[in-house]
Amino acid sequence: MSKIVLRLGEVSERYDTPIPTLYANIKKGNFPKPLKIGKVARWRLEDLEAWEKEKMSPAESV
Repeated sequence: MSKIVLRLGEVSERYDTPIPTLYANIKKGNFPKPLKIGKVARWRLEDLEAWEKEKMSPAESV
């Protein structure tokens, strides 16, 4: 289990996405929710990597 956590700016940079867009995608359920540590948002690297894999895998037929 990875204990690496990323700050909001790091997540924004990683995905080349503006911070307001990240929060809009979180609200829509299109991006992993952050952990709240006090008033600070942090993302576990393993959660982001799992989300990346999910988005990269081909859609299954229903």
